Amino acid sequence: MAETLGLRLTGTLGLLFDGRRAGLIPEVGPLLDQMQALRFRVAPHTRAAILKSVPFPIADLLRRVLEGKGLDPLRGTVTVASPCGIRIRRS
Repeated sequence: MAETLGLRLTGTLGLLFDGRRAGLIPEVGPLLDQMQALRFRVAPHTRAAILKSVPFPIADLLRRVLEGKGLDPLRGTVTVASPCGIRIRRS
């Protein structure tokens, strides 16, 4: 019926993916863990593919880069030096 009405069908994992892409869900991994603890079944290769392919907003990328360099993401200035590089200056 949904297809005949032109509605898009999305499963549970698709909702998690879309919610993460929209920035509504901070991380998908912990939610998958909770769902699996409640007996939601996900094949290991499917789980790995979901976690690998879920996009994260640029703010998360910058936070991860800063934390990876041992910097507090709430302090300092980030300057995009080129399309493929990030220059970090401490305040």
